[in-house]
Amino acid sequence: MANKKNINPTAKTDDLKISYSGETRLDMYSFRKYPVSEGYVEDLSKKMIKWVIDNPGALLIEEFYEQEGIYCHDAIRWGKRFPNFEMARKHVLMILGTRREKGGLGGKMDKFLVNRTQAHYLDYWKDLEEWRSKLNIKDEEGSVPPRVIYLEKFPSSDSVPPKPEE
Repeated sequence: MANKKNINPTAKTDDLKISYSGETRLDMYSFRKYPVSEGYVEDLSKKMIKWVIDNPGALLIEEFYEQEGIYCHDAIRWGKRFPNFEMARKHVLMILGTRREKGGLGGKMDKFLVNRTQAHYLDYWKDLEEWRSKLNIKDEEGSVPPRVIYLEKFPSSDSVPPKPEE
């Protein structure tokens, strides 16, 4: 029987400190879960920013997740746990949103689609959409109920002949 070594969640290799963060990642190609260290998430943050800069045609952050085999919900969960990853993710979304907005303004992308999805990419677009929805609610609350008007049937005259019956 093989000797089992005590596995320490914090191991030191030269100057590199590896620690298990309690997080896992689901590999979307093998459907296996792997442990994730804080260093892995930090490296992934840097890789994500480099990816968006090096790929000027990239328009969706999901392209990066697909390339890395990352389940998108894992990335969102990591953003809640690791503030630097969330900042990097928001920065990448801001860059992608700016590209999409320029594409819509320049006619390279459907401006209506860009307009409907920009709140996902840029916080000020999200704030603008929330402000517009509040205005619509105020307009609906203060509006007068519709009026129903009944018109009498007027008899025909010499200048207007009677309508033929069908």
